[in-house]
Amino acid sequence: MKKVALSFVAFALFVGGAFAQAAAPAASVGIGAWGRGIYAPLASNNSGSPSGVTAGIGTSWGNSPRIGFTIHGDSQYVGFLAHIGVDNNQFSITDDTQIWIKPFDGLELQLGRAFNDTLRGEGSFGSWNWIRTVGMYQGDDAVFKRIGGLAGGAPGPQNAIVSYSNSGLFLFWEQAEQGAGPTALTTYSDASANGGLANASYGAGYTIPNVGQLRVQNIGFADNGSTSVGQLQAAFRLTGVQNLYADIGIWIPTNVAGVTTSGTTTAANIAGYDFQIPFYANYKVDKATVHLGFNYKSLNSYASVGAQGAYDVAIGADYDMGSGVGLTGDFQIGNKYWATNSNGDAPMSFLLGATKGFSNGSIGIGFQYSKLGFVATAYPGNYSADTNAEWALPIKVEYWF
Repeated sequence: MKKVALSFVAFALFVGGAFAQAAAPAASVGIGAWGRGIYAPLASNNSGSPSGVTAGIGTSWGNSPRIGFTIHGDSQYVGFLAHIGVDNNQFSITDDTQIWIKPFDGLELQLGRAFNDTLRGEGSFGSWNWIRTVGMYQGDDAVFKRIGGLAGGAPGPQNAIVSYSNSGLFLFWEQAEQGAGPTALTTYSDASANGGLANASYGAGYTIPNVGQLRVQNIGFADNGSTSVGQLQAAFRLTGVQNLYADIGIWIPTNVAGVTTSGTTTAANIAGYDFQIPFYANYKVDKATVHLGFNYKSLNSYASVGAQGAYDVAIGADYDMGSGVGLTGDFQIGNKYWATNSNGDAPMSFLLGATKGFSNGSIGIGFQYSKLGFVATAYPGNYSADTNAEWALPIKVEYWF
């Protein structure tokens, strides 16, 4: 009897230990935060009235400092996420807000205004992280755009993302909402009553161990304008070489919303280009990181400037001096066909800056010049002629928790 009792206790301990190991992690609700503000106490105002020296306050992309926080709930199978901002004393949704659920291993469903960055590229450096300039390199979306970031040329109001991952393979399907009502989802019937699978976004990625990752996706409604044109993107990023990250892709116009394509009415002709080749790389040497970004777009005869080659080149560097102090800088130049302004003047800009980091934030000061001005109207610029070139002395502050 004693042996039976001991055997039962041993069995119970074994089963209990097995169940304890397999137990789901505890559910939790937490708060995180990130924000960025830029104050330029001195900035040129060459085309203002009166012209001269002025000042500005905002952030890299807009006219108010980003004061944001996130609320998230996490468990093994289900959770939620909400990015909330109080920019300019007003509550707003700043990025994605979503419910996610993983009913079984590898499968995930995201609902709300959802993003998924599994396949997204890198490329955030230099002026992109300070005051963004007209005609510049486009940051992390420059080579391969995030899932859920575009619908109708802008972030969609609501969407659903279904994804599956297993052993290096990643598949996804996104259905974005284009308007109100039961026919608003793009997959079968969008707001203009033009149905078809081409209006959805879908794609795949495959990670080759110790080499890199292949990615491909079709984005429904990628190019904004009077007619929305979709885009096919394919890219390969190399991560298997020590200290080197390199990513190259190709973008090709695809489906057209609300237009029957035939003859010369093609996606490429409506978009005004046949293909685009983006590239980004960085290389780490001791305490320095060197960045290179490049874009080439083959404009066709249906572009406003005719058949031309448009390009943009960006080089940058970061240097860690120790004790939280860093130096940063970049130089960007393109031809007049790349610039996003009415006169077609060539963009050129540069940044020189220094930063000091703390445990939960940083401060930096720099000097920026842009031949075509700055993107955010809080700072002078966004002009169509190089006679309105602008400069600024930005002081950048960030926090993270």
